[in-house]
Amino acid sequence: MDSSKLVFEKKDLLLFQNVELVELIDIYKKIISFTFEWDSTKVKELFIDEIMTATFAKGCVIYLFEEESDQFNCDIYKGDVETEYLDQKISKKVLDNYPPEFYLSSDQINIPLRFEDSPYAIIKILKPIIKEGFSKKEFNKAFYICEYFPQVLENAKKIEMLQRYTIKDEKINAYFWDLFKDFVKKEIHKSLRYERKLSIIGIELENLEELKKKHKDQDINER
Repeated sequence: MDSSKLVFEKKDLLLFQNVELVELIDIYKKIISFTFEWDSTKVKELFIDEIMTATFAKGCVIYLFEEESDQFNCDIYKGDVETEYLDQKISKKVLDNYPPEFYLSSDQINIPLRFEDSPYAIIKILKPIIKEGFSKKEFNKAFYICEYFPQVLENAKKIEMLQRYTIKDEKINAYFWDLFKDFVKKEIHKSLRYERKLSIIGIELENLEELKKKHKDQDINER
């Protein structure tokens, strides 16, 4: 074989490896940046955006595991996703019995996730933009991204919990009024954005002053 041709082929191989490495480094950098996001809904949106970009997908759904129903239910989605996937319930019992095509096919990728040895989520990636369909390369990139999803989301949830301690009365678990109004605005915005139902119940105590004269504040708060 011509030595110059061999050198040229080695350079092409090295270039291909460098491109792959740069791509993975870029993914890791973005995942690290997600750890500074404290809003759990925003975390989910960021991961979906990154997964769709990395795999050239038109749609993505996140199913979170619910212990009460013992199944994975749709939590959030983005892009071109049919209603059947939004209503789909995936049982934990049958998860291990799915054929290999469930995890990777030309038009769909499913990545089951665990957290602390327990089922956590399934990421469903749909409709590749590229004509050839999804390949192992897209699966591997999505797998690297999704692997960090449970840790980052749980971290955001814990930070949200810590934040709530500064805006809630710990004795009665109720929001302070000024902060409650801001919280309600955000919840209304989320419900409109994701087309979810939202109910708010308010109770007005007309004889609060009379109750305060007869009972201690702690007793009133507890009741």
